[in-house]
Amino acid sequence: MKIKNTSLPFFIFLLLVLLNPKEISAQCFQIESILVDACSSQEGLNEMVRFKVGATAINTSNMSVSWPNNPWQGLVRNSVTATKTATLNADILDAGGCGQLIEPTNGLLPANANVILVTSFNLDTDMNSFGALTNDTYIIYQNNPTTASGHFANSGSGLRTLTISFGSCSDSVTYNRALLVDTNGATVAADGAIVLFTESGTASYINNGCSAPVPPFTVDAGPATINACSGTTIVLAGSVQGQLTIRWTAASGIFSTPENLATNYTISPSATGIVVLTLTAVNSCGLEITDTININITTGSTPNFTTPISICTGSTVPVLNTISPNGISGTWTPAIVSNTASGDYRFVPNAGQCASDFVLHVNVGNSIVPNFTTPISICTGATPPVLNTTSPNGISGTWTPAAINNTASGDYRFVPNAGQCASDFVLHVNVGNSIAPNFTTPISICTGSTVPVLNMISPNGISGTWTPAAINNTGSGDYRFVPNAGQCASDFVLHVNVGNSIAPNFT
Repeated sequence: MKIKNTSLPFFIFLLLVLLNPKEISAQCFQIESILVDACSSQEGLNEMVRFKVGATAINTSNMSVSWPNNPWQGLVRNSVTATKTATLNADILDAGGCGQLIEPTNGLLPANANVILVTSFNLDTDMNSFGALTNDTYIIYQNNPTTASGHFANSGSGLRTLTISFGSCSDSVTYNRALLVDTNGATVAADGAIVLFTESGTASYINNGCSAPVPPFTVDAGPATINACSGTTIVLAGSVQGQLTIRWTAASGIFSTPENLATNYTISPSATGIVVLTLTAVNSCGLEITDTININITTGSTPNFTTPISICTGSTVPVLNTISPNGISGTWTPAIVSNTASGDYRFVPNAGQCASDFVLHVNVGNSIVPNFTTPISICTGATPPVLNTTSPNGISGTWTPAAINNTASGDYRFVPNAGQCASDFVLHVNVGNSIAPNFTTPISICTGSTVPVLNMISPNGISGTWTPAAINNTGSGDYRFVPNAGQCASDFVLHVNVGNSIAPNFT
């Protein structure tokens, strides 16, 4: 016969209680928040506790509270509480809420109900806004007509504990009054201080001003003013509470995700003046609230690099300056100019300069050769030709040396001016000694005889002209032969003797 072990479940239960006593004792409800520092000089009449009922309804008939200060005085429901509740509900409707405060019938708090416990039925409704409450919430009042001193400690240091019991189940929470905060989050004593509690009892500290400890409906777009450049993108991170939906809007520009609190906003490149960004939140009651950011637009400047530029294939490339002539710093992509192919190079300004991108186009072309005639020859001592600074095919530049020497052969380098994609050119000049025409001189003829013709080409091949052009047969004289240009030949003088005829003297 087997003996059933009935003690095991009990030990398991006991172990769970020891490991997590709060979870076991508070399974029928949970304290969620406390308005520790009420907005009134009579704090004891205006403090509140919010708790949530568990999966099973509970009744206030066996409810008791252990306040950090003051004794528990039980609950009350009468014409005064009805009037207070009606006033608060009217304020909720005026604020755009659709939830209502409900006093429980016969003390019954339904399963999963949200409940507000007020420390007195003589609370000041003007000091305790429920805002745009979106869900029905039960409200119960302590039967405290006159105790104005606070039920909670809200200054100094030290821990304080609140315990609420409904017969066999209870919940306790503890807070550190030295950690209470003001509306700016500073740890100082201030009206509106609230302590939030997790299911495990961990405390956190907030301050929503003079309001009940219910989730508020608020929207905060971010800084009231932002300075930004046209065409740039800014990061937004709004915050809201109690919303059903949100949306960012603006008259111009683009939001990356307008339905998300965290979004990127790209300002229109043509935007000027002030652009207003609006964050709109809608709660479950359909109420809309908004907050705005004013974007002060600074018109962007454009880097003033020269474009386009031209270089020759294979030539030394210019360095891409990381600061534009008008003082904008940035980076280039690609970072180095190619000397083999034409292309575009993007300059992206560094952040914070309110400057737009710039595209530099580089043309890469084949070199053009200046088409001067080479070589040329001149005679020693002859007048040298002037070195033209523009080639026949239109390339301008400079010569080194700048003038031709007529005493010695040599090379002269022509360097094209920048930006013509032209190569250097070397002119060779041959300087040679003059050649003397080798006509026979002198010659003699008789007076009146037929004269010889003056040949236009010397026996050694030099062509030219004679002055005079024909020989006179009546008198002796000189005849100058001037070589044609480019032969490096010297002038020649022919002397002609003209004499009387001699008669033969036969007998």
